[in-house]
This record gives sequence, structure tokens and C-alpha cells, in this order.
Amino acid sequence: MEDRFAIFYQPIVDLTGERLEAYEALLRWKHPERGFVAFLCTTTY
Repeated sequence: MEDRFAIFYQPIVDLTGERLEAYEALLRWKHPERGFVAFLCTTTY
């Protein structure tokens, strides 16, 4: 049951101004056979 979930932080960049706007935290489930599986919803801060 260890290490079944992992958080990945993804930067959100404004390409017109080339600056960092925010980070998005993505929760991934690590399936024992299929590897990392994405959830359908994310939260942006």
C-alpha cells in the first residue's frame, strides 16, 4: 500500500510574457500493474 499516490507540480507559464503564473498540483495513482494513472480532476492554485 506504500507509495500508491504521488504529487507532481506542473508550472503554468504565460507564453506571451514568458513568466511563471502559477503551479498546478497533479495527484497521480500508481496502479500496481499499469503504472501511474491520471485522475480526472485537478486543482490549480
